[in-house]
Amino acid sequence: MIHVLEIALRGAVTRAVNRELNRLRRTGVTGPFLLEAMAKLHDQHNLRDWVDRRVRRAVDHPIPKLVCSEALT
Repeated sequence: MIHVLEIALRGAVTRAVNRELNRLRRTGVTGPFLLEAMAKLHDQHNLRDWVDRRVRRAVDHPIPKLVCSEALT
């Protein structure tokens, strides 16, 4: 569960998610309460879909690599 939350929250998140994360940090939520709050946040904001879209986008559009085989003299 922690791994799933970490992947979802490491990437770009919406302002609403960022606001909720900052609220959790400011109020000093820790331990199992933090895990529960983050799991709820994950479900409320459909972060699973965000992660799936990011992975799909990376697979669908691989980054092109340019190789220069000409030596400069």
